[in-house]
Amino acid sequence: MYLNEYYKWHDMVGVIENLVAISDRVYRSEVIGYSRSGRPLLLLTITEPSTPDTAKSGIWVDGDMHPGGVLGSTACLNLAARLVQGWSKDRRIQELLIHKVFYILPRWCVDAVDTYLTTPYYPRGNNSVAYEVAGLIFLEDIDGDGIIREMRVPNPAGAWRISTLDSRLMVPRQPGDSGPFYDLFPEGRYHTHAKTEFDSFVDLNRNFPYQFVTSYSSGPNPLSEPETAAVAQFIRSHPNIGLALSLHTWAGVILTPFANPEDSLTSGDQILYDYIAQVAKDTLGYPCIPGWKFSPAALGSRAGTFVDWLYQECGVLAMAVELWEPLRKAGVVSNYVDPMIPRSEQENKKFLDWLTDNIPNAVRSWRPFHHPDLGMVEIGGINRKFALENPPPNSRLLQDEVEHFISFVLKLAEGLPLVRLVDCKMNWLDHHQIELQLTVKNTGYWPTSVTKRAESILPPVTVTIRYADNIQTKWEVGNLDGYGVEHLLDWISGNGSSFRAIGRCRASCRYRIRLPSNYGGPLKIVSSSPRAGLHRYTLHIKKC
Repeated sequence: MYLNEYYKWHDMVGVIENLVAISDRVYRSEVIGYSRSGRPLLLLTITEPSTPDTAKSGIWVDGDMHPGGVLGSTACLNLAARLVQGWSKDRRIQELLIHKVFYILPRWCVDAVDTYLTTPYYPRGNNSVAYEVAGLIFLEDIDGDGIIREMRVPNPAGAWRISTLDSRLMVPRQPGDSGPFYDLFPEGRYHTHAKTEFDSFVDLNRNFPYQFVTSYSSGPNPLSEPETAAVAQFIRSHPNIGLALSLHTWAGVILTPFANPEDSLTSGDQILYDYIAQVAKDTLGYPCIPGWKFSPAALGSRAGTFVDWLYQECGVLAMAVELWEPLRKAGVVSNYVDPMIPRSEQENKKFLDWLTDNIPNAVRSWRPFHHPDLGMVEIGGINRKFALENPPPNSRLLQDEVEHFISFVLKLAEGLPLVRLVDCKMNWLDHHQIELQLTVKNTGYWPTSVTKRAESILPPVTVTIRYADNIQTKWEVGNLDGYGVEHLLDWISGNGSSFRAIGRCRASCRYRIRLPSNYGGPLKIVSSSPRAGLHRYTLHIKKC
């Protein structure tokens, strides 16, 4: 089952229901909240059901926080389908679902995405209002071809001219250039007043509590929107979530906390993001950078972001995954460069040629049109929705992007912690007393708290010993490192040998327990951690 479309709301619900029908009990959907218009926010929980999902290490994945990033929901649905189908035949996925749980929210903006998919408009926030403003131009599909492109208007004082390399390409005018010259606008209507509807949207990725700043798109208060409030409540009630990926488009980069360069990661967490950077490079081909390095010109507007809140207030190893980077696929850039900065004439020509060769109808040559406000203009340019912001539907480009993303997620999920009681020995000291020798180990790659930040937020690993249905004792183990996060202490000995002090991946203890007279029966030992799962072990005691 491969999903190669971008789905309207009711079609997406149909896909979710079809997955339930083939899921063999490892998959369920639930409503965690409602949108402004009353549409449900559907969360998919995927795990082997014999152990409660909250007793397993959790992975959160979400899509369509902004209506224009519809690649996110398609990637989420394909991840869900891969997990559901893999449960019956893929040993790797079986191991993951036995010990981990995936929480997948395919779509945040359940109201506005249908507008994006069924009209020419570009809603940005969580409602279906579609107006977007560029100066006094309100974006509209003036020529009726279903796509909002660009308009060029002849003007002897204009700042643009036609490229000598390609007549479809407009380039900035330089001193000494020969005309004709043009003004360049987005396709739309000219107005001398603002539309009040433009001010009614909220960017959900500016509505979270950490570093919240009131702005035209932030909402009046943190978590003022029903969508953000619902997600925050779910995550706060699921401390087992240790890893979170929020999907966006179209920069081809992994963004780590923080949006503000004055903030910094808790000491010890950078090594986790270094590992993510390597996995991203190997699977997606994407670099990994702090959020504040992403489009620095927009820095002041990126307060109250979801990823920053997840890390700082919940201790989650969180990242924004900017899928799809057509400039890099076209060979215009080789690594992350802000996609909004100007390119050279030669680079833009190369990009237009790649679009023409790889995405049908992505670029349209300029055509004359009589504009109702501006008179004679020409309309042409790039299909922004399904060339720049997302790969085209039903394409190999979309399929490749999704496949690489799934490889990235599965590799990260395999690194989550898993606490296990790896050794248990018992000796009788006398007729009423035993001594237990216990060893607990984190068999995962990352620490049991996942992040160092979470150590001050979550309880540590504990071992509880029960007999006769009563709690006998509880051992607070503390947090355990994973095998991938070794806190190294290197030094040089007199003969030049290098030694290494390995992190604390296991812990051992001895316990003496006084039993009732002639006791025989089970001794139940449970090792647990909010983010490293739960392991039960039963020791059967024979009467001494």
